[in-house]
Amino acid sequence: EQSGLFCLAAASQAACQVREWSLLAGAMAFMQAVRVRRINRERAHREQLQMQEQAQESIDRRHRLDAQSLLASAGACGGGSKEAARNTSSYDGQALGEGQVIALHGRKCGQNGLFSRGEIGEATQQENGNVVIIWPNGSMSQTTWPNLAWYHGRPRLYTDVVSEMGDLFSWVVSEEPSTSAGGATAG
Repeated sequence: EQSGLFCLAAASQAACQVREWSLLAGAMAFMQAVRVRRINRERAHREQLQMQEQAQESIDRRHRLDAQSLLASAGACGGGSKEAARNTSSYDGQALGEGQVIALHGRKCGQNGLFSRGEIGEATQQENGNVVIIWPNGSMSQTTWPNLAWYHGRPRLYTDVVSEMGDLFSWVVSEEPSTSAGGATAG
């Protein structure tokens, strides 16, 4: 009888070990699946970032080609100054001064400014986020910003304009009233 109980205990112990091993194997398989899922998510994220970088590089390359085209057309037509041509060659906003934008196309008629391709205008952001551009001929364009289809550059920020206006207002208010010309005062 003892040998039968021993066999039964040994069999039960072996069954318990098999059950523990299968639980351990299941836990390891689950952990491996979690690890593979994490690795796949990280790979997908890296691929997405690479695609975004490639798309941005493509846009930047197209902008550089557009700028080179602007430069060539300005030189070929004799239009524009060397300074304006130099500003268009960079096209990344670095060569354009603060508050300057370049027209990527021309507009010869209409109500939203008249300008030529490659012309540089003075741009200021408004409180609502739109940008107003004053062209050398005095006409004015108003646009949402950025508007990469039509313009490129660095409009003056609304906060900078407000700050300068505040400084100017402070200066005007602090000035003492002067007497009229000739020394006579109104009286």
